[in-house]
Amino acid sequence: MHPILKLMIRTTASFYFEKVDIKGVENIPTEGPAIFACNHPNSFLDALIITFYYRRPLYYVARGDAFKKPFAAKVLSFLNNIPIFRKEEGTHNLSKNEESFSYCLDILKEGDTILLFAEGVCENEWFLRPLRKGAARIVYEAWNDPAIGDKLKVIPIANNYSSWHGSGNNISVELLEPMEKSTFTGVEEQGQFLRKFNDVLFTKLSEKVVSIDKSKDVEAQNIVTGFIIKNLAEGEKRAKEALAKFKDGTKDLHAKYLQLAHYIKQEKLVYYDEAGGNAIAFLVALFIIPFTFILNIIPYSVCKYIAEKTTRRNVFYDSVFFGSLLVFGPIYMLTIGILAVHFTHSMYGFLLPLLAMLSAWSYEPAKRNIYCFLQRKKFATVSIMLNALFEKGNG
Repeated sequence: MHPILKLMIRTTASFYFEKVDIKGVENIPTEGPAIFACNHPNSFLDALIITFYYRRPLYYVARGDAFKKPFAAKVLSFLNNIPIFRKEEGTHNLSKNEESFSYCLDILKEGDTILLFAEGVCENEWFLRPLRKGAARIVYEAWNDPAIGDKLKVIPIANNYSSWHGSGNNISVELLEPMEKSTFTGVEEQGQFLRKFNDVLFTKLSEKVVSIDKSKDVEAQNIVTGFIIKNLAEGEKRAKEALAKFKDGTKDLHAKYLQLAHYIKQEKLVYYDEAGGNAIAFLVALFIIPFTFILNIIPYSVCKYIAEKTTRRNVFYDSVFFGSLLVFGPIYMLTIGILAVHFTHSMYGFLLPLLAMLSAWSYEPAKRNIYCFLQRKKFATVSIMLNALFEKGNG
């Protein structure tokens, strides 16, 4: 089932996101045991995105309270999830982790890969939280197991989203250079190892994960950060650069940052293109939008309703929305294809779901083309503000 699920995830992602940018695939080991150590801004959607770009089998370390119900536990186990219990889920459950850690070692001995989230908690925000000890403990036990030893590679992964709570956002996933056992030579005591491992991992992730300064003007930072990641080339890199200038820059530069945030909010700017779009793309987009709406409003509305009712727009919103599309989307496409064949008495009826998928794939670019063409006068102002923020010498 897993190859089929990967194909379904990849197809759904092409509709749900405007852009998925995967970097550093050359850092993935071609063989041998590996651990993917990721930051965790968007629930189990983080794991799904990595899954469909990874060719080898993956096992996932998941929060233990998700396994409370027997049916959920069976489904999660079928999907290669391993429960890890935290103190928040009751100290009486912590003893169960011994079995999970042992299972993780067995997986690594088979040469497979484990994906885990070192922060141990998920929040929809641009912020790298302090790392917990679970990931470091698994690595410590694996590197000290003669059957695994230095064969194990730990690959830090940085996830950056342009927004949450809805489709059409951008995501950047960057796989960093592997961490190897030799880096920690001489660190034998477990407690000392756990601290050093987390320090090294945190440093590597912090270089790539976009993190705001929570001590001041959080709303302004969120507005500018999301806007830059959504619209600029190498958005996550530029967003980090802008945040660095905001945190350490002069009073004048700080004012420029706040001015940009205020303008984006005031004008309700979502998209940005310095060129301002063009008339041909605008006309093509006007043709695409109605088809997309007519052919895809049912699955979109149903899945959005499910996500809103079951999550109340918490950290699981995007994951439930995406997961609902993953299940309901193929059912809907097959249904309209069969109905089209029935009423047209021709196999050409199956062109209808293909048209629906093509229009859904084109929907976000079409919205961008329309918006950029209509709002191009405002972009001149945004360009001036961005140039003032990024010009050399600032900060």
